[in-house]
Amino acid sequence: MFAESFAYVLGIISGLYLSKLLIDIVISYFRGVSVEIFLRLVYFNLLSFVITFVASFALLLVASYIEAYVTSYILNHFYFIH
Repeated sequence: MFAESFAYVLGIISGLYLSKLLIDIVISYFRGVSVEIFLRLVYFNLLSFVITFVASFALLLVASYIEAYVTSYILNHFYFIH
């Protein structure tokens, strides 16, 4: 449950980084920012987005593995005592 909740939080953060990236692109265009500063902003936001998205996806995979295999194993072997 903790891994899944943390994955959702990271998913929201990655969405915020993506939104920030798109807003920075529009603002940089209208302000006439130089190409070097523009590319630095894009690379930083894109890197942050990719890292948080991959971490969120990996945590969701771990949470689904725990839910599918570990929880059923624990319930079958320790909860239902024959």
